[in-house]
Order: sequence, then C-alpha cells, then structure tokens
Amino acid sequence: FRSLQEVYLENAQFSGPGITGTLPSTLGSLTSLSILELNHNGFTGSIPAEIFRMEQLEQLSAKRSSLNGTIPSEINALAWLD
Repeated sequence: FRSLQEVYLENAQFSGPGITGTLPSTLGSLTSLSILELNHNGFTGSIPAEIFRMEQLEQLSAKRSSLNGTIPSEINALAWLD
C-alpha cells in the first residue's frame, strides 16, 4: 500500500478472514475508487479520514469487520450521502 498514487482501481474488495491489520491512510490515494468493500476480515482500528476524501467513492461496506472508533467528520463530504 505504500505507492498507490499510480494505481487506477474502480472496485477494491479486501474481504476474508486472512486479512488483518489496520487500514492504511494511503488507501485515500486511490482517487478513482468508487466501491470499497472491507467485509468479513480482521481489520482493526478506525477507518482513516483519507478514505472519505475519495471523490469517486460511491459505496463503502465494512460488514462483519473488527473496525472500531469514531467515524471521521470527512464522511460528510461524500456526495452520495445526501
């Protein structure tokens, strides 16, 4: 996840019990991402504020994950929340 500036993705699915750790703030560099699925995994910690700055993000799913903490105020910038 260190060098995502040159990656073009529209859909990313990080699902499965073998996926663990914290979500890197560099995920926010995936500016073309419209769907981010973080379901059924072992991610811990909070969702980085940078993720909510992705202008193309239309769908975010984190079902049955171990994410916790407060939801960053940047979530209010997502147009599809209107």
